[in-house]
Amino acid sequence: MKRITVSILAMLVMAVVYSQSIAYTFYYDEVWIDGRGEPDGKPGVGKVVIYDNLDVVFEGRSTAFGNFKPSFKIQSASTSLDIFLTIKSSSDENCEQIILGSNGVMAIYSDKRNPNNEITYSLSSNDTERNSLTMESMMSAFKNRKGIFSTFRSEADLELPLKIEGYSSNYRVTSRAGGDEIAYSVRTKTGKMIDETAFEDFDVSSDAYWADVSFHTAAAFLLKTEPNTTGSTRTATITVTPHKSDIKTYMTVTQPSMVAKVNRVWVEHNKFKGLMKGMKIHVEFETFNVRGIQGNCNAYFSFSNGNKLLDYNGNYRAVDGQVCCPGYFTSGYDNTIYTDFELFMPYSELHISGSADCYFIVEVQVAGQSAASEKISFSFY
Repeated sequence: MKRITVSILAMLVMAVVYSQSIAYTFYYDEVWIDGRGEPDGKPGVGKVVIYDNLDVVFEGRSTAFGNFKPSFKIQSASTSLDIFLTIKSSSDENCEQIILGSNGVMAIYSDKRNPNNEITYSLSSNDTERNSLTMESMMSAFKNRKGIFSTFRSEADLELPLKIEGYSSNYRVTSRAGGDEIAYSVRTKTGKMIDETAFEDFDVSSDAYWADVSFHTAAAFLLKTEPNTTGSTRTATITVTPHKSDIKTYMTVTQPSMVAKVNRVWVEHNKFKGLMKGMKIHVEFETFNVRGIQGNCNAYFSFSNGNKLLDYNGNYRAVDGQVCCPGYFTSGYDNTIYTDFELFMPYSELHISGSADCYFIVEVQVAGQSAASEKISFSFY
């Protein structure tokens, strides 16, 4: 029993010691204390010590005011182009924070909890290389979420900016000319959903009437685009803004103008064209801004399992060999509606022996674009 007690005590001591292990230390040899009458550049000594349990100690000694040793526990961190790292005790602006300079020689501690009596301690070093390796190591850990940063959760500065489909900026997507509905994921840098962070939720908006983003969850938003019949390509900007922050993430949506739309397809079976028995296919479709341009309205045939029906005599054949019933048109107006465009497909040209379940799809092709119908099923016997 005595051995067990000693072992447990030793383990507790080790745990306490480990919880206070130093992760990073930065040393300085000049001190300023703003707001206390300390002359700029007064000699002194100081250091910033960061522990692996997220404790931070900003320690120093000045000639006029003696020792100072403020400390707090890290809650968030961020970086920018001109600042190496900002470490905060809160995501609120009225908080304790330490700013480490990007040139490796400056550290600033500020207690903002009482705006009427803010105290700022500044440390600097004449040796520009003194802390550079430590800062590089710390930045690497921060970017890769290693060491002390691996335990961060829901801190505003660490999580921003939000990412759309993994991109924090310059994400571009193309919407179908005929419109579509697609969900796009929204996550933090570390992959958290927005409701796992201090921001709680986000707003998403569009600057275009045809791109609607009125619905979103904690992990995604739904983009609905209307058909583009304007005759030209158009763009929209989608903006994601987390609550409690003004840092925005943008997505650009490009949509080409549609040239055709298939509205309806219906079939009459066992019809004759001369001596050939087959199916009469009726198509209602529209074209947009392609006046005077020849197009195709074709029916492509497949078995119900998706395998293409293949042509063997070259009479009703697509380029890839699939059985195809072709039709041609030339739009006479900017916007043209074909209420009953007719195709005739002889049964003998399906090249089916026995019976089979099949389907066909109608495609309207014009000006390098196409619009397709739903599958139209039928049985051959």
